[in-house]
Amino acid sequence: MGDIEYISLLPLLSGYRESGTLGVIFTTNYYNHYNEFLFDSAESLSLDDFNITFPISEILSISLFDMETYNKFQSKISSYSIKRYFSKTKK
Repeated sequence: MGDIEYISLLPLLSGYRESGTLGVIFTTNYYNHYNEFLFDSAESLSLDDFNITFPISEILSISLFDMETYNKFQSKISSYSIKRYFSKTKK
């Protein structure tokens, strides 16, 4: 068995990082797109039509992403930021 040279991914979300805070801003929800065009459309598309394939040698880092964990983390950051803001303004 040979080495794996390429990987294919099915994007579910895309976006960018803010330059100042490096916070993630999601701009596109592909999941909704797939549901609309694959299941509610007469077009003959499959999920394979949306895969992105690239060489593994181009990957600099990789990690698990879990939306539920991300949302919990974001709510804690927002809560902390609000508390910190009000504690500074009360002085």
